[in-house]
Amino acid sequence: MSGQATMRLQRELRDCRQSLGNQIFVRWDDRDITRCRALITGPPGTPYAHGFFEFSLKFPPTYPSSPPKVEILTTNGGRTRFNPNLYAQGKVCLSILGTWGGKESEQWSSAHGITSVLISIQSLMSENPYENEPGYGKDEKRPRDESAPELMKAYNLKIAHETIRVSVCGRIEHILGLSKYSILSGATAVSGNSDDGGLAKVFDDQVKRLFLWYVSEYRACVERGRRSVQDGERFRRMPFEMASNIMMGSFAWSNLQTRLNKLSQILLEEPKGWIRESKDWLVRDITSASNLREQYLQVRGGQEGLEGLDVELDEGNPFVWNVTIFGSPMSHYDGGMFKGKMVFHAEFPDILPRFLFYTPIYNPHVTTDGVPYYMVEKEDSVRDHLQALVSLFSSDPMPDPSTHVNKAAAVLYFGNKEERKQYMRNTRRCAARSMEEEY
Repeated sequence: MSGQATMRLQRELRDCRQSLGNQIFVRWDDRDITRCRALITGPPGTPYAHGFFEFSLKFPPTYPSSPPKVEILTTNGGRTRFNPNLYAQGKVCLSILGTWGGKESEQWSSAHGITSVLISIQSLMSENPYENEPGYGKDEKRPRDESAPELMKAYNLKIAHETIRVSVCGRIEHILGLSKYSILSGATAVSGNSDDGGLAKVFDDQVKRLFLWYVSEYRACVERGRRSVQDGERFRRMPFEMASNIMMGSFAWSNLQTRLNKLSQILLEEPKGWIRESKDWLVRDITSASNLREQYLQVRGGQEGLEGLDVELDEGNPFVWNVTIFGSPMSHYDGGMFKGKMVFHAEFPDILPRFLFYTPIYNPHVTTDGVPYYMVEKEDSVRDHLQALVSLFSSDPMPDPSTHVNKAAAVLYFGNKEERKQYMRNTRRCAARSMEEEY
């Protein structure tokens, strides 16, 4: 790859975080930036909702004149085809990648880049992925006969089931060591190279955080599935599926609910293990300990931008911060006092801190378990993490549905006039209770 092309790729990777929003994440091999990984979360309102779909990207020496080689790794070990265009063997069929025919305007050009590729892939995860099948709308014997709506519903049901079973539960269980079986592909069909460039676990922490945000959505999906199809019923085979490129199996909603509950409990309890381990980290005086001590002193010394917040180290431990946030004056939370704990890992900032509110909070961006939804640009800045928490009480909720981790609260806030009034009453009640009870 030429020097100019390398500089362009570096710029694209640097700009990815801002241009891709909060549903697509990109990491790369520091030794070779032409080798990347992307994690795409399924869009809300689709059968892929909040699933974890990982892709490998390899940029050729001729980039950007030629497109990157892209492969889906979330294939249940090569057993599951998640989409008409996402094969069990890893192939991603897209005109922009040159892996599928299409109009001339849909072909690759040097004006395209990482962002356009990943957004195009995410667009495949639509509300009705059956329509992605190349013959849909062209072969009148297949796509638009009387059975088409029934096939579409059956396809969505099994995708929703496998999204939770494979991409969510299977992924988390492997990360936690509960299963030796990895749902990701090994040697790739596209690149033919199993060298991951040290990227095999690059999304482990991100996936855990996403799970804690969206577990209520997974549970809701399971409940909807239970009402639609019984456990034990076999998946329906689609006309475009073939023996080695298919999504086969049977529904097991009850088992999925059990697995989700177990994983949720483990991940909510995980920071307690960090606190126990922190005693050893302090004895060894690792770098992150001194870094966190210094950041704590900086936060205590300059509260600008952190008004209404109080922090204290738990028994002087820099890995455990006790946080109290006071409701902003004239806001819905005025008069409230909300307590929580921020726990850091020895590998901070590669592993981000976990925060849990002990005080119940009614907010679209805080789960019923007390896990806040937020993202920061400077992940190594504790101040930025704290500012994001404070903003939950001073800023209006964001309209993006992917940020709504308390669906009931979001429905009221973004509902009609009467529903908005009910939301306001709930938040004021939440603030009042925070002062009446001890947490």
